[in-house]
Amino acid sequence: MSKLGSARELFKEHGIGGAKIVAEEGFRSFLQTVGHHFNYGHNFVTDDWDILIILDACRADLFREEIKSHPLKEKLDTIDQVYSPASTSKEFMEKCYTQLSDEELSDIHLITANGWEDECLDTSRFHGIERVWEEYHDPSIGNTPPEPVTDAAINAYRQSNASRFIIHYLQPHAPFVHCPGKYNSVNRSHGEGNSQNIWKGLQKGIYEESEILDDYAKNLEIVLDQLEILLNNMSGEVLITADHGNAIGDWGIYGHPGYVPLPQLKSVPYVKAHAKNSGSYESDKENLDKKSKIEVSDHLRDLGYI
Repeated sequence: MSKLGSARELFKEHGIGGAKIVAEEGFRSFLQTVGHHFNYGHNFVTDDWDILIILDACRADLFREEIKSHPLKEKLDTIDQVYSPASTSKEFMEKCYTQLSDEELSDIHLITANGWEDECLDTSRFHGIERVWEEYHDPSIGNTPPEPVTDAAINAYRQSNASRFIIHYLQPHAPFVHCPGKYNSVNRSHGEGNSQNIWKGLQKGIYEESEILDDYAKNLEIVLDQLEILLNNMSGEVLITADHGNAIGDWGIYGHPGYVPLPQLKSVPYVKAHAKNSGSYESDKENLDKKSKIEVSDHLRDLGYI
């Protein structure tokens, strides 16, 4: 459907509210045009760390609020924030990993729940890679839960001779793992993807903002529980951050469209900690049943990317 046709449908369905959405979409397109030419942000992949933990679509303000009452806080040395150079995972990977030399990449073991690495990077340059999304993406929730990522990361740490590790969780990125199907998040809407049903629904006034924010926060809490396990079963200097944030109506922007230089969308946590291996972790195989292998296109569609 053309942009004009889409605008007409929005007017027909939402009246004055539709006009607001059309204006917001126009402003988003303008910001993306600007962002392709003028952007900003820090490439923290090049910073000093032994273990880099990437949370997907995690706002800095959300992290600060949720960490206040979480036991993980006691294990953290500093809690700051930084601007990511990107507003989508693909943009983040293309901008950040390309700054690393072959020598640097060859010493990094990548554990990832995000399929974009295989789409936009030559993953053979890494020391090793665990594609957790490939066998643990759960179609019933439209996402890859965090537990198999933790399991794969600890096993890689115990078995690999790499000296550095990147661990990319998908949470708190929607769809939310604790409420599958809520917000129409497992419906394959053509051209939008399951994740986008949440943010588009918020934009259209279908869902309550307070309820979505509560679930967004719960989705972060679930992955913070996993970070506590990681920090007790690996060793080294840890950097916890995010590839990008997520807009919740800031300046009329929803979700995380690419190349949008909005501070609220690009501001991510920048947290330092020290991991000390206790060797106590044993995976719960009952909770780690592999799913059927999923095509990367289906995986990314569930996340709202294609």
